[in-house]
This record gives sequence, structure tokens and C-alpha cells, in this order.
Amino acid sequence: MSKIRNHNNVIRYLNTDLDIESNQPFNKLVQCFKKMQLIEMHYCKNESGKIWSGCFEIEMISPKSPELTPELTISKFIKTLNGLSGEELKEWNRCKKKTFNIGYDCGKKPWAFTNSLPSPLIEKLNKHGLGIAITIYPERRKK
Repeated sequence: MSKIRNHNNVIRYLNTDLDIESNQPFNKLVQCFKKMQLIEMHYCKNESGKIWSGCFEIEMISPKSPELTPELTISKFIKTLNGLSGEELKEWNRCKKKTFNIGYDCGKKPWAFTNSLPSPLIEKLNKHGLGIAITIYPERRKK
């Protein structure tokens, strides 16, 4: 997730990560993602040494942009996934975990905060075998 922290005590969307895991390396997929301008947060074997893990983000236009939403970010990822073919697609299909992790900074305002994902986008997630996770980052006190 983004390293930008919430200093205004406002609930806000940060970013969406694409987290994937496989029993086999997926080097071609990583190369393809880089060509499509996804940011590789990490790509390595996990602690057990048996599972390959990767985390990718889409570069944000501006972290304070009001139009930045999970729907927009996930739609950009889906466009990338729709372009997969050949070996990259085979590696994608071998991945056993494919999750969009939507991140938020928590705060005290506004009283209610909502983001939604429309049903056509949910259908696209299902087509690619993607799940959804939500991470809420707590307020951090300044030292």
C-alpha cells in the first residue's frame, strides 16, 4: 500500500494492491506487468520457500485526487489482465491466490464513508478468478 499517511484525520482511499501467489515462479507475468507500467512492490518466495508471492500497484496520478477510487484502480488492473496472452496468461492461470487488496486510512471524519464496486466490475473480477480484501490502516500519532 501507499506510504502516504493521513495527517488530517480523514477517512480516505489509499490504493489497491494486486496480491498473487503460485507454487511456481511467474517471471514472464512480472515482466509483462512491468511493461504495462505496474509497480512491483515485491516478487519472491515466501518464508516457507515453497510459494512464490508478488504484490503490484498501479502508479497513482495524485494521492489526493478526488477521482481516485477502488473502482478506477481495479478497472485499470482489469485492462492489464485482459491483455495477457501466451506464457503470461499461463502463469496467471497457475496462480492459486489472486486478490485485490483495497487500502484505506481511517480517521474521524466524515461520519460515514462509502466506496462501491458496480456489479459489471464484480463480474470481471470473477472472470479472472480474483478475490477482494480490505485493509484499514489505523491513525498514527505523531511523535
